[in-house]
Parts: sequence; structure tokens; C-alpha cells
Amino acid sequence: MQHHPTANTILVLLVITAAASALRAEGGSSAQPAKAATAASGTSVNASPADWVIPKTFQPDTTKTWPGNASADETRKAADAGNPLAQCAMGDICAKTASSVPADAAQAVVWYQKASEQGYAVAQFRLALKYSRGTGVKMDEVTAASWFQKAADQGNKEAARHLGDMYFTGRGPVKQDYPHALLLYEKAVEISGDALSECFIADMYAQGLGIAQNKPKALELYQDAANANGGNAQCKLGDLYANGTDLPKDLARSYAWYTMATVSGDPNMVKQAKKGISALEPTLTPEQKADAEKLVQSFRETVKRNKRPFHY
Repeated sequence: MQHHPTANTILVLLVITAAASALRAEGGSSAQPAKAATAASGTSVNASPADWVIPKTFQPDTTKTWPGNASADETRKAADAGNPLAQCAMGDICAKTASSVPADAAQAVVWYQKASEQGYAVAQFRLALKYSRGTGVKMDEVTAASWFQKAADQGNKEAARHLGDMYFTGRGPVKQDYPHALLLYEKAVEISGDALSECFIADMYAQGLGIAQNKPKALELYQDAANANGGNAQCKLGDLYANGTDLPKDLARSYAWYTMATVSGDPNMVKQAKKGISALEPTLTPEQKADAEKLVQSFRETVKRNKRPFHY
């Protein structure tokens, strides 16, 4: 395991290198390695957490899906003929209200079941969610875990993360097992760079759950996920900079990360970020507000280069 400087070292360095260094780092690409910084004493030390961005290569989700331009009638005919992609699409149609087909949660489960039994991983994940949440079917965590596992075994990143959640909390048929949860979150990141799972891994490093506590590593992961438009990580950085926890207090930077989270695509994080912004606004000076606006522009460029798909 790679070792990083202690939190105290990081704080000292951040004060010495000043905000300009952090801004320059956060605007960099995730493919760039961290650069060395030199303290006034002449001692070479590692750069600030903002410079720590993991070079990440991942495969986009290439799972075949039913054509989005197909009509409901065409989809139904193909589903009736046994096409698992069309069956899953029919499940989606029945699960949503914005369709010419009336919403029917129970019928959505029927279609997901048909596609799942043919081994279609996307349908297996969605069927697992239905059982996990008791939507359209009686809640059954045992069945949910089984379908999550089948989908995860086929490389479905969302299923790996949700199964990781079950192990993290000890829900349903599994006992709480932090190391197992960590492995599943890591699998979700490995499959296609799941930023939400990466943030969960950072939480585990920060708290020492299932792995030795390593706050510098946690900060590294939060930054990487935030740069990839992970709303959870963006809110986390907003909190850390607002409270001065493990990072120097920086209200402008906090405001900027909260602002980024409001357009991350994660509805829960959008709500949390707006609360953070509301709490900060009365305390910001005009200069801090101007700094925050500049940071947002820089962060947007970074996210544009590193954005990964958002998944529930």
C-alpha cells in the first residue's frame, strides 16, 4: 500500500504553498501525476490533496440496451417474442409514469424477472432493486442480494455497489463485513470508475472501517471522485473546507464544491449541497464570493475532462 504524508504535514504544506497551488492542481487532468512542492525550509514534501488525482482508466458501460427510439408497441412485440433487452425495456416503461403505457410497478417486476432469468445483468440489477425496496413486490432482502450478486458477477457496477452497501450495513441475509464491502466498492470502481463507490471507499479510509485509517488517502479519493463529478465527494469536500476538518478552512472553496454538487446529477446530493450553500452565503465576503465563482469555472473544466456516468 502506498504511504502518504500525515495530516499535520498536509496542513503545514497547504499554508505554505497558498491557495494558488491548490487552484492550479484542481484544474489539472486526472491523468497528471502529483507534483512535488518545496517548503520554505527547503524540505521537499508531497503536494496538497488537491494535487492528488489518481490516473484512472476504466471501461465505459458497454452493456447492450434496447434502442431508445423504439416505440412501446415495437418493444412489447419484441418482449413477447422473448428478447431480454426488450423485456427489460418494458420493465422500465412500466416502472415510469412518463410513458404512453400506464405505470405498473408489479408488471415492471414481471418483465424484469423474465429478462433476469435469461441472464441479462441490467434487468437482474433492477429486479434486485425492486426486491430491496419492496416496489411492485414484497420486500425480500434475500432475493435482492441473490440478484445483486448475479448481476455483479457479470460486471454490473451498480449491483456491486448496492451489494457492498448490504455488507456495509449488515442488511438482509449478510452479516456486516467491512472488508467484503470494501472489495465490492473497489470492484465497482474497477468496472467503470464508479465515483459514488470511490467516495464510499474514501469514507472507509477516513474512518478506518475494514482497512487501516488513512486520512490522506481518503482526501485523495474524495478529490478524484469530485473531479469526476461525484456529487457525494463534492459535498464531502464542501463540508471539510467549511468546517476546517482535515483540510484548512476555506469558505470560498467550500462554496464552490457545493455549487458543483448541485449539478452533479445526484438528487440527494443536490439537496444537501443547497443546504450547504444557504448556510455559507450569509458569511461570505464579496471577495470570497468572487473567488468561489472563479473556482467553480476551474472545477467545471476539470469535471468536463474527467466526468463519469452517474448511476443510482
